[in-house]
Amino acid sequence: MTRSVQATVPSEGYFRGGPRAPPNRGITGIRTEVGPTINCEPTKRGDLVKVTFSLVARNGNARVALVGDFNGWRQGANMFKRRGDTDVASVTLSAGRRYEFRYVDDDGTWFNDEGAHGYAPNEFGGDNSVVDLRDGFGKPDD
Repeated sequence: MTRSVQATVPSEGYFRGGPRAPPNRGITGIRTEVGPTINCEPTKRGDLVKVTFSLVARNGNARVALVGDFNGWRQGANMFKRRGDTDVASVTLSAGRRYEFRYVDDDGTWFNDEGAHGYAPNEFGGDNSVVDLRDGFGKPDD
């Protein structure tokens, strides 16, 4: 089963401070329209899911990192790679869980994925994006 979510991010999306950002960090820039997509595809092994995050039509050439609880919120762990007009990052995660994540660019601007499966409040007064791999990808957490 492949799950795909696509949405358009308004020009004034989620920019409030995220994990590892200073608590009072406010809006630091305005982005143009972005169409994020999250594709979730089970691996042959069955208990793992390949999750591919795509960002299109970003403003400027700033590099973007995918950060989340799956990589210890390390900014350099999962960098997006440019493929034509799309930036793509993939991670393989355990099924049956939900994960919190955000994006951060070279300028230190944190932003969420408007196409996320949900959102969870973070310790900095903002929200983290959520990718939920419980339904249809394995046994849910207890």
